[in-house]
Order: sequence, then C-alpha cells, then structure tokens
Amino acid sequence: MPTVSDSKFPIDPSWTVYAAPVQTILQVSEQLGVNRQQLLTDSGLDDAELKIPDRRFPVNSYFRLFQLAANATGDADIGLRVGRVTALKGLNLQLYMATVCQSFRDYLNLLPNLLELRGDIGKVTAHRDMDLVELRWEPLLAETGRKRFISDEVLGAATSIINSLCAMPVPVVKAQFTYAKPQDLSVLEDTFGSNLDFDQQYSSLFFNAVALDFPLLQQDHHSGPDQEHPFRDFFAGDDPADQLLSSLKRSIIQYLPEGEATIDKLASKLNISGVRCSAGSLHVTLTF
Repeated sequence: MPTVSDSKFPIDPSWTVYAAPVQTILQVSEQLGVNRQQLLTDSGLDDAELKIPDRRFPVNSYFRLFQLAANATGDADIGLRVGRVTALKGLNLQLYMATVCQSFRDYLNLLPNLLELRGDIGKVTAHRDMDLVELRWEPLLAETGRKRFISDEVLGAATSIINSLCAMPVPVVKAQFTYAKPQDLSVLEDTFGSNLDFDQQYSSLFFNAVALDFPLLQQDHHSGPDQEHPFRDFFAGDDPADQLLSSLKRSIIQYLPEGEATIDKLASKLNISGVRCSAGSLHVTLTF
C-alpha cells in the first residue's frame, strides 16, 4: 500500500482509482454544461471501461480529468460540487455504519479507508486537538494538496456525511486548506463557515469534541414482503456471550463497502486463524 509522500515524490505509475470518483467528476461536469465525451477524450479515458465492475484507472488520468473539468467549467468551486455528489453516493455506507456505531466517536474509530474505497489518492485521519476533533486530509502526493478541487471534494464530502450521521448537527467550527486563499470565498463559507485558514500544512476540518458523544441516527428496520426481517435480525440478533460473532459482524460491515470482506481479511482484522473465522462466518451466514 502506498504511503503519504512528500512533495518531491513523483506519482507512482502503479497508483490507480476506481471508476466511481471518475464518474462523479463527469456527472457534475455534464450538469455544468461540459461535453462528457470531450472530457473523456482529452483525459485518455474510455467510457465503455467505466462500466466494467472493479475496473481501475491510472491516478494520472483522474488528476488530469479533474483539472480539465475545472478548466472547462471555469468553476473554482467544482471540487465542492463534486464532494456533494460523492457524499450522496455514499449514503449506503452511512447505513452500514449506523448498524455498528452508537456514537460519532464510534464512527471515527471505524473511519472507512479512502485508499480502499476510492483508490490511491489519499486518506482521511482523525486527531484530537485539545477540545477539538480534526479530520485531516492526507494526500499520497502532497503536491495535490495545493490543487484546490481535490481538497475541496474530500472536505466537502466529509462535511455532508458527518452532518447526516447524528441526531444533532455536528457543525464545522474551523476549516483549513493547503492552497492559497481564493478571491471569492462565498461557496467555501456556505459549506464550512467563516472560520477559514489557508496555506496550511494540511487541509482539515475541526469539530467540537463534545460531538464525539452525539448518538448516531438509528435505522428503522421494516419487514419485507415475506414478513421476514433479515436486516434487523442480522444486526440485532447477537448472543451477548458470543464475542467472536459480534466482532465478526462488525468487521463484515466495516469491509462491505470495500467489496473485500474475505475470510483472510476478517481473520487478520480480528487476529484469529482463518479456520476459526470461517466457523464464525458460517454462523453469520446461517443466522442471516
């Protein structure tokens, strides 16, 4: 797995992204009046390949597409618009997280890995800063942090997602960015508030630490046409004495959005043997 690098480190040609972030840029660009096919041609991407499940694309193509879209739209805030759509497309992930998390603190402890969800772009990490909680965007290539649209997409999506998690609002109390201060701050202020800093080491969001104990919204699990309740029964039917089963279910949900909830991966996460994990997953399959 690539590691966060310094600004002199070149883009590794093996770094790739999934189709989803590419499709989101194209979708937003079309709504802003840009020709989709022209963007694909100029960025060297094939529209047919975007429809292939699990197809990955070079990170260079992703960066090129985003820059072309920003240039073609003339919209300095395109990253925020892409971030909004990214958050909406991730609503299924929030449903998963609500089944295993009771509070905002739980969610941060199980923060999904963007390297697995999106590809080799970067990751979001959580840090405690006195009475604040910092969500920090750490790009694999630090130079991309100075590209406004990428930082804006990640932080914009994070803001939308976090405000869809809890019963109470979790407002951003401060936001900072690695890029220089833009002339027009109106959309940034609409998204993050007026407490903004620029030319910082990291692009980050800050929330009051009191929000850590805010309860997450709990889902209503209604029965299906056959009057069965598989979703509710899977998550609420644990035997409190069976710690392995409970931990296994939590790990399955954590990895479901990545599409890689394999026996080996779950066993490594739980620090148990593959055989024991297989036995537990069989129980999960039967009870589901």
